[in-house]
Amino acid sequence: MFLDRGKSPLFCYYQVMTTASKNTTKKNNFDIDIRLCRNKDINLLVSEMSQYGKSRFHIKRLQEQKDGLSDYLIAWHDGKPVGHILISWAGYNVELPSELQKVPELNSFEVAEKAQGKAVGYRMIKKAEALVKKRGFDRVGLLVNPNNKRAIALYEKVGYKDSETGLHLFKWDTIDDHGKELKGSEKLLAYVKQLA
Repeated sequence: MFLDRGKSPLFCYYQVMTTASKNTTKKNNFDIDIRLCRNKDINLLVSEMSQYGKSRFHIKRLQEQKDGLSDYLIAWHDGKPVGHILISWAGYNVELPSELQKVPELNSFEVAEKAQGKAVGYRMIKKAEALVKKRGFDRVGLLVNPNNKRAIALYEKVGYKDSETGLHLFKWDTIDDHGKELKGSEKLLAYVKQLA
């Protein structure tokens, strides 16, 4: 869903994902359970939703969650992960005007190919927004490539608006599972949504 694999190893950073209780939602007979990532989820995430850096991608996000920096939500269908989204509580990972600093950011967003078109992305966004609101925040944001019209259409459909702060340089680096360091940068738009 809205993946831009030609860009960076963290391509889904800006793309289009609780509590331990059962959070099942249904659309078109496609039940999903959206919950916080756990240690025991890593192997399935690696095999079913492989990223650049494979296990390190998911392990890093789980560690950020353990450190209280984020919540890493995983969408499950029939016992397998079909999507993920990270809520970064510290806000955007780029320099922004003061009015957007400290706005929680949604990132590391992906929906598995087999789950696309079943409103999984929409339901993950809604779940993440509910958690942001529950923590007392009145806004949430995300970064998106200005050429990713499909992602922008979804974000605008669910109430996100361009912050009109221009393009922001996002720098990334990671180490793949073979120990090779990968680096890059992109210019992205910052979108924000006022939570009701």
